[in-house]
Amino acid sequence: GYSEPGSGSDLASLKTTAVRDGDHYVINGQKTWTTLAQHADWGFFLCRTDPTASKPQEGISFILVDMNTPGIEVRPIITIDGGHEVNEVWLTDVRV
Repeated sequence: GYSEPGSGSDLASLKTTAVRDGDHYVINGQKTWTTLAQHADWGFFLCRTDPTASKPQEGISFILVDMNTPGIEVRPIITIDGGHEVNEVWLTDVRV
C-alpha cells in the first residue's frame, strides 16, 4: 500500500486520505503495483491523516485493513507476459 498513480513510492506526494469520523477512519484513494492483492486477507495502506502537517512527509499513517471491508476493489494489472501478480487497489469510503 505505498505506490500511487503518478507518484510511485514518493511519500511526500501521497494522495490517499484517511479522515477521522468518530471511532473510525474513512479511507479514499488508489494504490498501484500491489503485489498479490487478489489473494490478500489483510492489506496495509499509507494514508494522509493530517493534511495540515508542516512538511509533506509528515501526517502519514500506516493503517492495516481487512481486504473484505466494503469499498475495497482490487483490479488486475496484466503484465507483458500475460501474468497477474500486481494490481490496482481502489479504496472508496472504506471505514476502519
